[in-house]
Amino acid sequence: MKKKNKNELRQKSESELQSDVQKLKHEIAQLQLEAKVNPPKDMNTKAKKKRELAITLTILKEKQLTIKS
Repeated sequence: MKKKNKNELRQKSESELQSDVQKLKHEIAQLQLEAKVNPPKDMNTKAKKKRELAITLTILKEKQLTIKS
């Protein structure tokens, strides 16, 4: 994920980030199902989505911790 995208994620609210997390989890589940039936052309797609999910969860956690402080 590019630095520009990370900055865009930091501008989002907690509720928007939580909806992004749910969407990414759904996309990863879909990729897993599709991989069983029809192997994807790009084998790194699932890894890229997982990385994006991890970054989004990290930013969400940062926001939650700064609110409590």
